[in-house]
Amino acid sequence: MSKTLLTLLGSSVLAGLVGLAEPAAAATRAVVVGIDGYTNIRRLNGAENDAKDIAAVLRKHGVSDLRVILSNEATRDQVLGALDAMVDRAQKDDLVIFSIAGHGNSEVWGTERPKDAKQGDKYEVFLLRDFFQPDFEGRIPANKRKEAGERILGREFQARLLKLEQKGARAVFVADTCHGGGLTRQVVAGAPEPTYRASPPYPSHAAGEDPLSFLYPGLPPEFDHLKMLPSLTFLAAVDRNTKAPEVRLPAGASTYRGALSFAFARILEGAADTNRDGDVTREEIFQYIKPFVRQATESKQTPELQPSDQAPEVRGKTVIRLAADLGGAEATRPQTANRVVRIFVDGGAPIAPSRGRTGDLDITPARDKSDSDLVFVPGPGGRNGRVVTSTGDALSYDAPATDLPAIAEREIARRELLEIGRGRSIEMRLLDKKAGAAGAASDRTYKSGETVEVEATLPPGGSKHYLLFNIGFDGTVQFLYPIVGKDRMQLPPGPSTLANMDVQRPYGADMMVLITSDKPLTGLIGTIKALDGERLALDAVSAIRKSLTEDMTISTQSLFTVQQ
Repeated sequence: MSKTLLTLLGSSVLAGLVGLAEPAAAATRAVVVGIDGYTNIRRLNGAENDAKDIAAVLRKHGVSDLRVILSNEATRDQVLGALDAMVDRAQKDDLVIFSIAGHGNSEVWGTERPKDAKQGDKYEVFLLRDFFQPDFEGRIPANKRKEAGERILGREFQARLLKLEQKGARAVFVADTCHGGGLTRQVVAGAPEPTYRASPPYPSHAAGEDPLSFLYPGLPPEFDHLKMLPSLTFLAAVDRNTKAPEVRLPAGASTYRGALSFAFARILEGAADTNRDGDVTREEIFQYIKPFVRQATESKQTPELQPSDQAPEVRGKTVIRLAADLGGAEATRPQTANRVVRIFVDGGAPIAPSRGRTGDLDITPARDKSDSDLVFVPGPGGRNGRVVTSTGDALSYDAPATDLPAIAEREIARRELLEIGRGRSIEMRLLDKKAGAAGAASDRTYKSGETVEVEATLPPGGSKHYLLFNIGFDGTVQFLYPIVGKDRMQLPPGPSTLANMDVQRPYGADMMVLITSDKPLTGLIGTIKALDGERLALDAVSAIRKSLTEDMTISTQSLFTVQQ
């Protein structure tokens, strides 16, 4: 209907038309951003993959109100313009998704700042393609003024999310970036340098140097978004203590991804709808994302998921209605993980290709470190050496070269467990006993003689039967619990201590595997006991697959150790 026609219609006629009109059906709208090709800071490898994946799932399920912005288009004008247009179109009860994958940072307010901010306070920014950071004095070259403004302040997003809240839309904000934090474990010598989604810190802008300072007087005051935005579901890649590494996903793929974005794309496919009722709640989203992200990054990354309120009415709020929002999306079932392991030998003869002990995996030489899954750094004599992963962890500090096929099988077992457990994992963590009697969660590298505690948190409901075993760096299976007649045979809901362990030889990587079930695990326990002490990690995984039932959970927790 044209504006002219609306002007000619009397108010009483309009009222009648409004009364007769059918209410508009809720729509799904999305703006998806992925930036790899930064021009002035380190480029990334997987942010565009994240955006393309999320967009492909949305298109597959009929979402047409979709704007995808990749590196070449990722300017401040384009991103904010697309977001503002989507906010303007949004209506009550729409599902509105905004996801951004790329670099972030934490800046510090200088002398120019909003009225409610204090000098020295930190605030979060999202960095766009051409961003140029200030020098050590906070100054910007005259020819880089525009580029210095190529970032979006967290408060700018907050203002737009508030508009969506006022319209009654269901908003999901996926921030696959990080704004600080640190490394849980340092990258070991010989490993390729991983990419993280945070640029190095830089000074605050000197007076008159920030091209965005004209915005500061009009920025809304900082507010508690948990109270002011009850309809918002906020998914951030990391908490304040960790960084977001790019990892190969699906497990063993040649391409890099952000674990949070990968998980969110699977949620849009329906993978988090664990009770199969067609509604995906916050609780289901959080229970899907947190274990997966931690396991996919071998505990390097812990996501921040908001709102943090544990009240049932908050956690149980429906976020996605699969039929109405996404045309009845159906989750993909667990697949067999990629069974190719690329090994780079740094300073020695390339590894000979082989099919491994089982004959159904490919162990192949890698062209260089960046193309590898594992790196072998030979020591003196070349027979023994360090084995490191593509994400910078040491699997072993003194492994014989002849162990490489067994170590490759262990890598396949890790991938398989991640795939099987996707959507059916619970939270596991390490408690650092050095932090006090209660301990504190820490995924650092532990030294010989230290004690570490393993804890798992079961969701509400009845007690579960369980099995805990370990897979060593070379695929050696070690049965741990429960021992009949000595240990409890079930775990209650909530947090439970699974094991207290003293760090000792062999140093490197361990992967603890926890299986829970409503029914006794007698047969599986017997199988794992029979494998105890053998380098048969893939046999253990095969036994889990054969025993798999709908109620089972499969979770892993990595432990990395080193000699003092």
